[in-house]
Amino acid sequence: MTFDEVLEQTLEMLRRRGRVSYCALKVQFQLDDTLLEILKDEIVEVHQLARDQEGKMLVWTSDTASPSVPASSPAPDHGRAPLTYTPPYLAEKILTSRPALAGERKQVTVLFADIKDSTELIKDLDPEAAQQLLDPALHRMMEAVHRFEGTVNQVLAEVYGWFTEGFDTTDLQEATALLEGLGTYVEDVQALIELASRAEALGFASVWVHDHVFNAGHVFTRIGRKPYYEPLTLLSYVAARTQRVGLGTSVLVLPYHNPIRLAKTAATLDVLSGGRLTLGVGVGGVEPESNAMGSPYAERGAITDEAIAIMKELWTQNDPRFAGKYYRFSGMPFSPKPLQKPHIPLLIGGNSRAAVRRAVRLGNGWHPFALSPEALRQGIGYLREHAQVVGRDVAEIPVSVSLPLGLPTARGDVLGTDPGAIVQKAQAFASLGVQMLVIPGHTGDMAEILPAMDMLAREVLPVFQ
Repeated sequence: MTFDEVLEQTLEMLRRRGRVSYCALKVQFQLDDTLLEILKDEIVEVHQLARDQEGKMLVWTSDTASPSVPASSPAPDHGRAPLTYTPPYLAEKILTSRPALAGERKQVTVLFADIKDSTELIKDLDPEAAQQLLDPALHRMMEAVHRFEGTVNQVLAEVYGWFTEGFDTTDLQEATALLEGLGTYVEDVQALIELASRAEALGFASVWVHDHVFNAGHVFTRIGRKPYYEPLTLLSYVAARTQRVGLGTSVLVLPYHNPIRLAKTAATLDVLSGGRLTLGVGVGGVEPESNAMGSPYAERGAITDEAIAIMKELWTQNDPRFAGKYYRFSGMPFSPKPLQKPHIPLLIGGNSRAAVRRAVRLGNGWHPFALSPEALRQGIGYLREHAQVVGRDVAEIPVSVSLPLGLPTARGDVLGTDPGAIVQKAQAFASLGVQMLVIPGHTGDMAEILPAMDMLAREVLPVFQ
């Protein structure tokens, strides 16, 4: 797709919706940060048809072609308030400036409009059929409004996975890009520990945690102000409660960590756990969080490379010394050394070619996220090409993939929910040489997580043992 075509489609989305998030544009048109910036400048500065709101989205401002408000057929009363369509670009204004307008029924109808143009769903239906279609969605949203106090993104995240089962998810790319799904988050830390113990009892090879410091960007979209626990502290507690199961990070954002201190913490955990730790590491992708940590976002690649080199030096050398751009040390012993030799495995996380190159140069594996088998095939092909160029044996760079359970979304591939489909997808990855699947949950409801774990242990794991 040419830049002019992307520009034209973006303007059409703005005319129709009133606002479009940058995250949605990056996902839908596969834009990098540079192209996104050019597109934004073209619309805001050259055409002057929209404004940049808080660095997060474009908001339509043109007086000549403002978005129309489509009319919808009134639904039969049935003793309830009628369904009212509110275009997405008015949703925030209504919810924040006039929260009492028409009560909660109005709020959830606004939220429904933010997921998908409701008139598109009901335009070919008679009013009674439309009511039957929309009422369950509205009821679900009402439950979410009460649970999350009406926060728009949280409500949408809660409803999204349930609602899209009957519709083409390609029509929902913006909602998907904005939301990773609140339902995938388990708030109770003790429940997380119990999940790790259960995973060990069921025969899973390892358990994995993620890394963020602030609830910023997609993390805030997913969980709001709820607690996001420090990963290595959490794994230390898991190590004390388990005996066999591996402990992994998917992934640690290296620019957020002092690599010397991290090397100490990770080596201590490796010793305490009996050599069970694997560190998936990455560069990070939330610029405000990176800047708040005192780590220049534009330099995150170089910072990551130096951190990896430092940790390897500290873990493997009796008299470590290092002179880099960010850190320098020599003449001081370092301990403890990791139990694993030569050092704790370092998996390089990320889907980009830069991540693949880093895995070839510095890693003990490549760890991409939510790639389809075909996309992974291409990535592995590039990995092999680059390994040949630098003279490294590809056997030293095993591939593991993080792929969640659940229904397909615009954010990436999934394993599915049916055991047969999961086995088939896993076999497709195995045929490409993938040695490990890390399976994030698709819900935060323990009543759903535990049966899903049982299903995987009973019907999927035996196929690959």
